[in-house]
This record gives sequence, structure tokens and C-alpha cells, in this order.
Amino acid sequence: MRKGRFFGFMKPRVATCEWDGEVRTLTPPERVMIPLSRPGREQLQPIVKVGHKVRSGQPVAAAPSGHAVHATITGEVTRIDPTFTPDGQEIPGIEILCSGKDDWMEPVAIEDLRAASREQIIEGLAHLGFDGPWKPDALLAQAPSEQRLPVRTVVIMALEREPGLSVQSRFLREYAGDLAESINAMRRLAADARILLVVPQSLQDSAAEKFPGVEIRGVTDRYPQNHWRVVLAHIAGTGNLTIPAAREAGILMLTAENAAFAGASLKRGLPRFEKLLTVAGKGLQGPVTVSTRLGTPIGHVLEQLDIVVEDGDRVLLGGHWQGHAQFDMQAPVTLGTDGLTVIPAESIVHLQEHACTNCGSCVRVCPVSIQVNLVARLAEFGFGEEAYENGAKACIECGICAYVCPVRRPLVQYMRFGVISHQKTLLEKEEEAEAEGETET
Repeated sequence: MRKGRFFGFMKPRVATCEWDGEVRTLTPPERVMIPLSRPGREQLQPIVKVGHKVRSGQPVAAAPSGHAVHATITGEVTRIDPTFTPDGQEIPGIEILCSGKDDWMEPVAIEDLRAASREQIIEGLAHLGFDGPWKPDALLAQAPSEQRLPVRTVVIMALEREPGLSVQSRFLREYAGDLAESINAMRRLAADARILLVVPQSLQDSAAEKFPGVEIRGVTDRYPQNHWRVVLAHIAGTGNLTIPAAREAGILMLTAENAAFAGASLKRGLPRFEKLLTVAGKGLQGPVTVSTRLGTPIGHVLEQLDIVVEDGDRVLLGGHWQGHAQFDMQAPVTLGTDGLTVIPAESIVHLQEHACTNCGSCVRVCPVSIQVNLVARLAEFGFGEEAYENGAKACIECGICAYVCPVRRPLVQYMRFGVISHQKTLLEKEEEAEAEGETET
């Protein structure tokens, strides 16, 4: 971490360093767990049952809007049970036990995206079950309201989620061709919308050469100034912006990986089944970027890299700054899994419940200007709603405040608690309203 003076104070400057290295493709796992939803997203319903045989690429769950998830291996559905998101929220999932060699569904390919019409691309995306605002009219009418909002700006993020990862920026180098074709197809889908490719400043010149005619914005390598939510806010001209709020403002954000794989899936006629992620930490000389099947247990990824997790070690889905500690090595790799970090027991820095000293370090470094010391104390003493209204709702969970706290308070966790308290209050109000309606009936 580099540091520099800021009005007499030391302000952290965490550099996001680019690093190369071949992407290693892992062998398919013995089983996968396919999550059926993401928090705040449309709920999918299973269209298979326990005991059903499925082929690779076969839809296993879908929504009325056409959004679907697919089997990423060939095998048998062994259970339809709850699984967990990286931050511990319970969601439904479908487990598939591998039966051996992949038996793929018959592809329906668009070999030349440049020659394809807008209608062909929309039909192709619908066939592949993509979750997005471009659907045939019959499906769009059944889509959630946020998917029917107009798209005025498409922001493609080729920035890493946090320092230490090397996933999104690879689509400016190794997979630039897929991304370029996807952007060209998106121009026809988005009509008059502005398409903006956001890249690290160090790759801005090379990106301009590889993506001629595309509007490119270079962003500093300093974290959290290059955090996705901070960048989105700058693009929208506001102080802070959540991704759902950006969508309401007409901004659609896609990762470079998701954008590139959409085009690649259309060309091969099969749904997306793979995910890139960076593995770092214990047992490795340096970070390694791997490609694995969606739904792969994180334990399988570690086993493939000969990483042994022992008592006291901590496994994070994500990196050091935003990663969530995992208790289950069967937790699946999902679309949002860009990193997997193993911290050995002797290197773990333990947070402590010390009283706040009001030093102000956390306030000075917060990129979205939250009065962290006050909000954390509100959450700590049970005033979750007050914590939410006073700033927890604006927290981007960059982790910088906890890093600089001299008494090691769990500041990020307090912010999350404020948000969860608010969500719980909303849920209780909805249940009360439903109960009152049933009583009146």
C-alpha cells in the first residue's frame, strides 16, 4: 500500500497492479451446485426433479421472463435444496452429480454476429436464457419492471473488483476479439444508447487500438477510487450510486467477462458454462487465474491447485478487501466469483470489539464520505435503522475503513448489519401487511 499526504493526514492509496499469466483450465468437478437466484434478482423455478438425467447446456430452472440457468455438466439431479450466497444468504439450488463425459445439447449458433440482425440476436439471447433488457416482446412483457426500463448508457467494466484479481482486464488482452464482437452486437441491441468501455489507465492506449470507434474511459489504478460503484457514480454525475439505482437512471452495467461470454455463447449456440477466477494465498508462489465450470465447489478448485486448507486457515470468496469468509468447501463458484483467497492461520488479522476512540481515521479514508465511526456505533448498539439512514445504505464495502482502524473494529460488518436490519424491517412490514389483508378477507 502506498500512502500520501492529504491535508496533513495519511490517506491510503492501494494500487491495483496488472499481472499476466496463462489461464489454467480445470477439469470438471464430480458435482456442481447451480444457484437459482441472486439477492435482489428474479427468482427461478426448477424445471427438473430429483433423479432426472440432464445434459450439459440443458435448462434446469427458468422464470416467466425467459431468464434461465443451465446444467454445466452431464449427470443426474441429486437434490434441490438451499445453498448460500458468498455473504451467507440462503437461496435455492440444484445439485447435479457428474456421470462422465459431457453430452451437450444441440447448439443453435449464430456464426457471424456482424451479419446477424437485431431480431436474430434477441432471439438467440432468449434461447440461451440470458438475463437482460433485450428480449422478444412476448417475454419482455413478463419480465420484472427493472428489466423493462430504457437503456440510455451501457457501461462495460473491464476493471477488477478489487486489488489482487486478474479477471476482467483479461478481456482487454486474451479475449479482446470476443469482447469486440459482443460490443458490435450490442450497438444494434442498444440502438441510440451510449456504450462506454471502462478500463485501467495503464491499458487505455492498447484498448483504443483493439476497440476502434468505442468510447473508452481510463480509470486510476488506485483503490477504492476505481471501485465499480464509485466509477458508476462519476459516470452518472452523482455522489454515490448503487447498481440498481443506476439501472433506474437508465444505466446498464455489464462486466467485460459477461459481455464477452454473451457474444461467445451466441456464436457457439450454447449457454455459458464457465467462469474465470483468480486464486491466491496459501500454497501458491503467486496468484493464478483459472477457468472452471459454473457451480464448481470451491474445494474442487483448491484441490486442483494442490492447496490444503487446515484448521485455522481462512478461505475467502473474493480478495482481501471484499472477500467473504466461507465455512463450507462445497460453496459454488457463481457469476460473481472473481476471486478465491486462502489466508493461512498465522497471517489472519483478527477484528476485535474494542470501543471506538474517535480518531477519525475511518472517516478520512471513506470514498463515499460516510461518518463511519458514528454509523458503526449505531449498528453496534442495536440501532440498525438509524445506521442505515445515516450512511450504511451508501457503503460500498471497500474495506478501507477496517484496514486503517487502529483498534481493529469490525467496521464493514457493522455497515452490513445496518443494511440487513433495514431489509429485515421491510420484510416484517410486508408480512404484517399480508397478515392484515388475510384477516380482513
